[in-house]
Amino acid sequence: MDQTTILTAAVGTASQCLSLHSLGTVVQTCPCETSLRHHLSKLSLFSLESLNHWILFHSCSLLLIPGRKYQFAIDLTNDPYYGKIDEQNKDYIILGQKKKSTKKFYTYVSLYSMVRGERVTFAVFPVKVGEKTVDLVKKCIQVLREHFLKVEVLCLDRGFYAVDVFSYLQSEQIPYIVPVKKQSKQMVALLNREVPGFTPYSIGKRKKRVETIIAIDVRRGRVD
Repeated sequence: MDQTTILTAAVGTASQCLSLHSLGTVVQTCPCETSLRHHLSKLSLFSLESLNHWILFHSCSLLLIPGRKYQFAIDLTNDPYYGKIDEQNKDYIILGQKKKSTKKFYTYVSLYSMVRGERVTFAVFPVKVGEKTVDLVKKCIQVLREHFLKVEVLCLDRGFYAVDVFSYLQSEQIPYIVPVKKQSKQMVALLNREVPGFTPYSIGKRKKRVETIIAIDVRRGRVD
């Protein structure tokens, strides 16, 4: 058992979307599940979080030029979890709406971009219970700054539609695009318009109110 064997098994498991239990059925030279779990348990999650973007950036370090602007995207992904919640995983099991027969999920945030027509992931962070979306965005922006990259535009999924996120990005002068949420009668009325265009819109209440621009795109008689 050496590092190459362990890492090869781990990468193989991830790339094939398999569990450690099932990996041995498709790879003949793979160590047994007990041995893999024993050695993988020695890894520090904190170290992996700190180093993963340096590892991921290495493969495209010659393609991205420091100081230049690029288009980036941030996604939230929920992986269904069907096991028990215990002391080891309680901080990482996110409860949400029922999907694929469970309300429990491992959630992670990923930072990526399109490089020469291919999606390249630059960082992945697990989401802890109670962690704010704006803090997740800050983590990703910090990664870009450590690699001296600038943002031409940041594309976010709907999970980042929040006043704190918009306020932070505006304060940092980072252009962003995010799908809207139908959370008010005013928003519903805007989305029901039959004329495309741009319109000012504010979200939040009182001191936390943030001004944004809503893009209305009408296609085939429907508003997207």
